[in-house]
Amino acid sequence: MMDRRYFMFQQLLKDTESIARDRHSRLHDRALRMKPAAPAATRQVLCLLESIHASRAKGESFAAIAAELNKQGLTGPYGGRWYASSVWHYLQRRS
Repeated sequence: MMDRRYFMFQQLLKDTESIARDRHSRLHDRALRMKPAAPAATRQVLCLLESIHASRAKGESFAAIAAELNKQGLTGPYGGRWYASSVWHYLQRRS
């Protein structure tokens, strides 16, 4: 009986370690995909911020700004489309 419990405990430890390793690997892969902006990209961010702030100063809504950015073919912060909420969050993070 003792050997069986010991074996089960050892197996549980191995499974837990495996799950932790997999999770760490996924988090590490995600961190590598989210590299910091390069200097050229920094200029693009500043230009984008200026255009968003100018549009907001004209009284345009976040939805209108998102539609214009999508129309221009600019990708969102994570490579997808722009939405009203993504414009708002972008301004909150970058300003």
